[in-house]
Amino acid sequence: MRAKLIILNLMLLLLISGCWDVNEIKKTQFAKYITVDPLPEQPDNYLFSIQFPILREGSPEKINTLATTAPSLKSGISNFQTRTMGWISLGMLRTIIFNQQIARQGLLPHLDTLWREPIVPGSITMAICTNKQAVDIKDIQPAPVEDIGVYLDELFDTTSKNSLYPEKSLNDFFISLKTSGRKATIPLLKYGTRDIRIVGLALFRKDKMVGKIKIPETRALLLLQEKFIKDPIDLKIEDYHVNYYVQQVRTKIDVDYTKEHFNFNIDSKLEVDVTENTSEKRLIGNKAALNKMERHLARALKKEMHKLLGQLQTQQSDVIGLGQRAKAKYPQYYHKNYWNQQFSRSSINIEVNVSIRRFGISI
Repeated sequence: MRAKLIILNLMLLLLISGCWDVNEIKKTQFAKYITVDPLPEQPDNYLFSIQFPILREGSPEKINTLATTAPSLKSGISNFQTRTMGWISLGMLRTIIFNQQIARQGLLPHLDTLWREPIVPGSITMAICTNKQAVDIKDIQPAPVEDIGVYLDELFDTTSKNSLYPEKSLNDFFISLKTSGRKATIPLLKYGTRDIRIVGLALFRKDKMVGKIKIPETRALLLLQEKFIKDPIDLKIEDYHVNYYVQQVRTKIDVDYTKEHFNFNIDSKLEVDVTENTSEKRLIGNKAALNKMERHLARALKKEMHKLLGQLQTQQSDVIGLGQRAKAKYPQYYHKNYWNQQFSRSSINIEVNVSIRRFGISI
């Protein structure tokens, strides 16, 4: 009987605490996104903006967007707190967007408070605005939603599932920052009047942006990292187009050290499905046409990979992680403090082989 009373009391306590939590939630402002911009006229301050949904029933507004100037993100949040009804929580923060100039100056000062705050999720998506001030996101009117926070969530979720870019979170950036022989990347955004586009990746050395790559080079990076391109890829072959879908990719990277230089041999093998072929040639039963298309696909991807690696070496940003392989096999020649220079001088040879496995419906 005593055990039953104890259980009943515990259940009542849970119910009481649950009601208290509901009341607290109604008084809490859950931030959806934060933007960070420079202030040329105030070099010691930054422009921060924040958006959170309004949870109070009957409110004519569904979202609230505020902006403030402050010397740090923590100070900016404190400023926001004095202008809102209820407590601002970063526990559901989904996105933080930096102005490109801020990224080139270095992100560590703006990330410190997020890493120190236990309630902040490590899954926050990081992004960089390329064409405007990051705060201008508030002026975009995307259809069919009014809430930019919701729009950003769906944009990143859909694009990540289609593998148009490697999803990068606060945790990913921290791991890259602390891992020897591996550099970070962050998605690049371009604002329109009614939409936002992901246009490539920013390349980093430590916490500073040093360059950028476009979508084709981003695609090459994914393949080198053995990630599938789930969205169909278009390629022009002579006077017709082929769309294909990567089913499997295996990339082997070997490293050697000769004449005071690292040498990398990259062998990438892909199995693809053809989802569109605008030529009049049938592929089934036509071995010559099939082999020709495979060669063209391999040549095009090899070109994209060469372009990617050339840009990475020029910017001295080893986002592929070749330095990790060099360190593992030749620790006596790998130098942590000089890997950027070693990487830029490395010899890299690429081989790509494509096998078409399926053709879809053929007429």
